[in-house]
Amino acid sequence: MYWVLRLGIAVVFLVMGSGGWAWHRLRGDVDDDDFWNGSEPLACDGNDEIDVRGVKATFTAGAALIASGNCHVTCKDCALKAPIAVQASGNAQVVLVNGSAEGTEASISASDNARVEVRGNATIVGSTKQVANARVVGVPPTAAAAAPGLLPGHAAQHPTSAHPALSASAKKK
Repeated sequence: MYWVLRLGIAVVFLVMGSGGWAWHRLRGDVDDDDFWNGSEPLACDGNDEIDVRGVKATFTAGAALIASGNCHVTCKDCALKAPIAVQASGNAQVVLVNGSAEGTEASISASDNARVEVRGNATIVGSTKQVANARVVGVPPTAAAAAPGLLPGHAAQHPTSAHPALSASAKKK
């Protein structure tokens, strides 16, 4: 009887301790999106699946969102501002829905099969870079057309060196 009573008391404490968490979870008060608040860069790798909403992240160095490996990140209504707002590599997939991505070095930098997709009314400020079979899609075109082969927002390093005739005429002046 003594051990049954002790076991019963332990079960009561266990149920009461987890009851509040279960009640809020069942009501939907606990949100998995709350784990990233923008105070540190979001780093995702491996086979992670991350959905975040409404995060404002501003950094003076590095990248605000870093996705690598087979990571899948969806960022809805986020405001990302850093030297590189979104950095994706490997087979990572990043989806930006609405919100903004502003970078002084690059708003979006994708490499090594990564895919970054911009949807909705997202504002992209700064250049976008894609190398090594990476894709950046959905970036709204800028008013000033970029040189052929560059994504909207890119500025050619040496605009006249890409075309021999332009190089010759530029040297004459």
